[in-house]
Amino acid sequence: MELSFEQGERSVGVVPGAGVSVEAAAAALASVPFRNWVTGLDSALCVNSVEIQSVDMFGPRVGFVKFKADVTFGGPDGRFVPGIVFMRGGAVAILVVLRVTSDAGPDREFTVLTCQPRVPIGKVAWPEIPAGMLDGDGHFAGVAAKVSFFSAHHGPTPMSRCVCFSFSFHSPPLPILIPHAHSPSLHHQEMKEETGIEINAADLIDMTAKVYGEDSPGMIPSAGGCDEAIRLFLCVVRLCFQP
Repeated sequence: MELSFEQGERSVGVVPGAGVSVEAAAAALASVPFRNWVTGLDSALCVNSVEIQSVDMFGPRVGFVKFKADVTFGGPDGRFVPGIVFMRGGAVAILVVLRVTSDAGPDREFTVLTCQPRVPIGKVAWPEIPAGMLDGDGHFAGVAAKVSFFSAHHGPTPMSRCVCFSFSFHSPPLPILIPHAHSPSLHHQEMKEETGIEINAADLIDMTAKVYGEDSPGMIPSAGGCDEAIRLFLCVVRLCFQP
């Protein structure tokens, strides 16, 4: 089976690399991130061929794709452009700010971070704001709300945990407890009852849209090698602390 895709009026050939089956390469071409990449190609970039070097599946769907594209600028005989790509698609990240009022002292602000093992940087507990990959439906706010619950409150692995950091370093942080929730079927109401924190899609502020406009895919942290665009959200949650 020959594989290809259309760039304008040209047909671009695609070949599986060593160890990659034709079926896996075809799945990569049919994935949402690859289709978005093809659609977004500038006309001045001429893709002459693509070699799919690896495909990582996340269950039934394509997760990560590594490919090498033979690309020239200004036509097939134009200047060579580096075309090694690690493709993982879009993602969302959410900064949760807890504004806590208390009769025992002044109001305080905290942020919630997850600590997770990150093998690419060799760290067992790397602190970061909750984030997750998109599943292709394009519902940024809904995915972000899901990320804030499932990443911040029980995380993708048993080693994950939540920590709260105070924005003020003049006094010890308030003892806000965010318990683990190990059941993947945790309901919205149960989350509210266990933590006192409720996050709805309507509560999220799309910071990407405010800065770059609604059509922006998000912040692109590594455009030289990866297509990932991260859409950033802000959610402010008001809590009352009772010592």
